Amino acid sequence: MEKYSLNFSSEYYQFYILDSKTTAATDAPDFWNPDAGTRRLAIGEGLLGVTIATYGNVKSEVNVLENKPELLPNADHVVEASIRLISGLLEFKDCTGYETQLAINLPKKTYRIRISSHNLGSVKSDEGDDFYTIEIWKSRFAKPKILKALSNNPFVS
Repeated sequence: MEKYSLNFSSEYYQFYILDSKTTAATDAPDFWNPDAGTRRLAIGEGLLGVTIATYGNVKSEVNVLENKPELLPNADHVVEASIRLISGLLEFKDCTGYETQLAINLPKKTYRIRISSHNLGSVKSDEGDDFYTIEIWKSRFAKPKILKALSNNPFVS
């Protein structure tokens, strides 16, 4: 297992995970659609937009695994989606500067990415101890799936 820590600033309650050669755009009209709000995850070809609870600081742990992991029991919300890595370079970028915060060299394969959101209830006035565990493993391409839904999701009306 490879493990990375991330701690960076991002805006608009989001950051991105992407294939370095993706042509998908975060401002595409259908990227942040109603399903993305429910999932807390926007999906484009080779691009994921992760919703965070704070406006600013992103604290995260990224784990590259050999196999599908067990669910983390203390997560508030868990979602996963597939991404085809055609470049061999998976990047993590902030919003709006679009600066690369982490780049991981991986074989050109299809991966499943699971985002477990923790401590979302601690956020008050855009400050809190929210934390995101991101787990990555090789997998067949599959539809996105919410494994544990956040109760009182502010993006669901």
